Amino acid sequence: MTSFTFEGIINYISNLQPGNSGLLLSIMSATIESQLNASEQAFIRDAIAEKVDGRFEFVLYREVESEFDSESD
Repeated sequence: MTSFTFEGIINYISNLQPGNSGLLLSIMSATIESQLNASEQAFIRDAIAEKVDGRFEFVLYREVESEFDSESD
């Protein structure tokens, strides 16, 4: 699980250089406490696209359900 703040991500993007062109920033398995709302995600997508023609992906952590967790007959 990962944990990032909106401010931290924006700070990271602001420090990117032309050599980072096309960067894909993927935050996977983010904790619920570090969840970014839709407007924050959109702002980050726009910022990275403008700065280095990059992309941003964000996925919250979700526990995997197991078929063995349920009772069977």
